[in-house]
Amino acid sequence: MKWLSVSPLLMLLAAAPAYGQWEPPNEVLQIRVSAKGDWAVRCEWQDAKGKTVTSEARKGDRDRLHLSEPRAGICTYRSAPDKPITILLKSPLYRCTLPAREKKMCRQTFAAGSSGQFEIRKRD
Repeated sequence: MKWLSVSPLLMLLAAAPAYGQWEPPNEVLQIRVSAKGDWAVRCEWQDAKGKTVTSEARKGDRDRLHLSEPRAGICTYRSAPDKPITILLKSPLYRCTLPAREKKMCRQTFAAGSSGQFEIRKRD
């Protein structure tokens, strides 16, 4: 029987996660948007230092916003006139503030032509 020699670098590369699998730390509020057409999501929030920060996503098939340690804030959304928009909030440290979320996830689909807002709030 013949033994194969595998370089340590190849072993590390094989064990490394794929690029698309990165998950932000708990302190980051991840806002995932799935929509088509002319849509937009804009968040204005206070960071850990009290500075006002604006993050925006728009016009794409799928996008994400990563808010690093937001203290509080407001996000506004607008779906395309003819397409719905789905918003998912993901972080164990933040409340689900979507008005009519799904039972087991902090996700909501808003109808075509809709707009509104939701809060950013940390859990107590």
